[in-house]
Amino acid sequence: MAFCLIPSLAEKFKVGLIDGTIDPAKLNDMTSEERHAFFSKMLGEDNATKVNALFESKLLLKNQQAGMISWAKKVTGITEATRMDIVSRIERMDKVLNPAAQGSFLSDLAAQRLGTRVTFAEAQKITDLSKQASDARTTLEQNPLDKTAQIAYGNKYLDMTEYVDSLKPKANPFTFSNIVNLPKSALTSIFHFSASFVQGWGMLTTKPFWQAFAHQFKYFADPQAYRDLQASIIAHPDYALAKEGKLGITHLGDKLSSREEAMQSSLLEHIPGLNKLVGASSRAFTGFLNETRFSRFTELLDAARLRGEDVNKGSKVISDLANVVNNFTGRGSLGAHDRYASIQPILNDAFFSPRKIIATIQMFNPLTYLDPRTSPTARMGALRQLGGSLIATVAVLKLAQMAGATVETNPTSTNFLKAKIGNTTFDMTGGNAIYARLLARLITGQSTSGSGKVTTLGQGYKPETRADVILNFIRGKLSPTASAIADALYGKDVVNQPFSVTSEVYNKLVPIIIQDFINLARNDPQNTAAWLPSLSAIFGVSMESPTPSGPKAVKTSGKKSFF
Repeated sequence: MAFCLIPSLAEKFKVGLIDGTIDPAKLNDMTSEERHAFFSKMLGEDNATKVNALFESKLLLKNQQAGMISWAKKVTGITEATRMDIVSRIERMDKVLNPAAQGSFLSDLAAQRLGTRVTFAEAQKITDLSKQASDARTTLEQNPLDKTAQIAYGNKYLDMTEYVDSLKPKANPFTFSNIVNLPKSALTSIFHFSASFVQGWGMLTTKPFWQAFAHQFKYFADPQAYRDLQASIIAHPDYALAKEGKLGITHLGDKLSSREEAMQSSLLEHIPGLNKLVGASSRAFTGFLNETRFSRFTELLDAARLRGEDVNKGSKVISDLANVVNNFTGRGSLGAHDRYASIQPILNDAFFSPRKIIATIQMFNPLTYLDPRTSPTARMGALRQLGGSLIATVAVLKLAQMAGATVETNPTSTNFLKAKIGNTTFDMTGGNAIYARLLARLITGQSTSGSGKVTTLGQGYKPETRADVILNFIRGKLSPTASAIADALYGKDVVNQPFSVTSEVYNKLVPIIIQDFINLARNDPQNTAAWLPSLSAIFGVSMESPTPSGPKAVKTSGKKSFF
């Protein structure tokens, strides 16, 4: 624990040591509460906790006299202690958390190390949970790849960490980011397994994808199944390497930077009656991605080992493998080695999925496949993933054509690579085709509407320019709240429909899957051939049923932002 008194208090402390006001021997005979009260009168309440915690840490040393001298130096001179992993910290706190009598319980030291003040009874429970986790880990060490033992240890670890977290003061859920991102979470709040064919598009032909695809229904229905997944990942022998490489293992909870982008608000999970359904969708979404990422990472890690690459701690290979997995599952890094991860909530206030945007750019970046500095296993894995997904997408589109659908191949068209059945279109590319469409329009200077009308950029009355194309692309990536503000300021949405509060509320708050089926029933009711394919919308296949009067769907850019 790093701590230093301000100069005036440090001088007062030194004088107290010299004149005997501060007597280490007498302090040693006091209870923790008595010492805390003594320091509080002299140094103030906040300083008392920290000074007493330092003193109590020295009571644990065999040489208490030397420890007290070190304590006095530390308070007035300052060295910085290293923060340890929570399990390691607790395992090193046996004498702190399990004293012989409550009178000697070192509460300030426990509070400093755990990050929260605990009672004697709570300390005893933490000690007990720590021992259970330690015993489970000992069993796991006998066979580190035993799935049952992994889940057992992982659950004991979660029991302990969740209990410690439950003792800490609860943060106010009504933060700016939580409120601003509530519409985003509302759009994906129920029966939304969209991670499969949006974030997971780049893994379409890998074994981990299909295993996780099947398991996500179990995570949706059973909270313990989701917890067992998290437990097995935590207890896996390669988990430490995954963490070091910044593999995108995400979590549920109020810490927004560790959540998936589509669920950047936890407020809906605090509403009785709605929380169970929202929680189930969140488990399915997060569980699918975590399982896909970790399973694929361990596959590539094993391949790198067989290739003879250095996969020890600190190796660049670890980061390369994690990056390839992250980029192909919609979780791009915010800066080198994800150094700016803490700003994710801020970015998500403005954009629907900034990490997904970064991931898509990296997925199609030639350097991902050609940079000789990147791990060969990572490059080969990326090539196999991209090639497989492209082949699978083309195959599905061909099958759709054979079944009677039309497929647009003009890259400047709004419907590029979409299968059209009646008046309803299906995007099989996980939203990635819009990047190719943007480039095609900028290069050719032309854009083609869904109805086939070709417009030359920069020509005609109030012409659309390349700058407009870029601006509209960016507007399509805004978060629902930011998009609503932009629509209000422009007086129209991204497809030039007049601003309407009713329409904005519908587009920004009604869950996407419900919008999809309402739009199909309202705008294309006679299209019975589209009803069976429409079920694919549940899994992230973008479905649009435009109004008969034009290419505009009832919903606006809210859904498109999701990609």
